Amino acid sequence: MEQLGYVVAAEGEHATVRVMRESACGRIHGGCADCKGCSHTKEHRVVVENTLHAAVGDTVLLYTDTKKMLCYLCAFFFYPVLLFVATFVLLTVLAVPLSALFAGCVLVLYVMGVALWARKKQWGKNSIQMIRVMSEKNPVFYDVQTM
Repeated sequence: MEQLGYVVAAEGEHATVRVMRESACGRIHGGCADCKGCSHTKEHRVVVENTLHAAVGDTVLLYTDTKKMLCYLCAFFFYPVLLFVATFVLLTVLAVPLSALFAGCVLVLYVMGVALWARKKQWGKNSIQMIRVMSEKNPVFYDVQTM
């Protein structure tokens, strides 16, 4: 997945890049104006390694491995919901009182375990990479005054 960003700070080995989260309707057929099914896009700031020595004001192309993002999505959203439902159903079938409470506890323990494991393994470190300086001191993609 590639996305344009605008460098707002560059210090040492890292740069802070401003990116806009795009909606599902994207820019095709007028985007959100035609779709009217989503909110406005939102600005996000990400810190990335400044391997290309981009300076403040540069427009850069960022890359995120889609496979990694899907793994993060599964680990923190899909699997916890599946675990909660499976635990709740199992405990209900076994006629355990307060099965929802126990299922919730299992869910919390799972999320805490994954978070600790991810932190220990530095999971997600360097998941966003700067791959190209698109233009120097020329925000092609963003209107700087509106942000």
